[in-house]
Amino acid sequence: MDIVRLHHLAEQRCKPLGCRMKSCQESAQDPNLCQQYHRELLECIAKEKSRLIDNWNRTGKFSS
Repeated sequence: MDIVRLHHLAEQRCKPLGCRMKSCQESAQDPNLCQQYHRELLECIAKEKSRLIDNWNRTGKFSS
């Protein structure tokens, strides 16, 4: 299992949340809101990694 690829795939699937967090930071919005977006992004990445690992264990490949 390629751990770097796993992380990259998880990040790609959570890209909309990453864009929202980056936009929040760039526009200097409420820091608490940006932190909430960051937590949501990290949670999304963790869930996607878990899902991808389950797929890997079941099929031997990363699939959607």
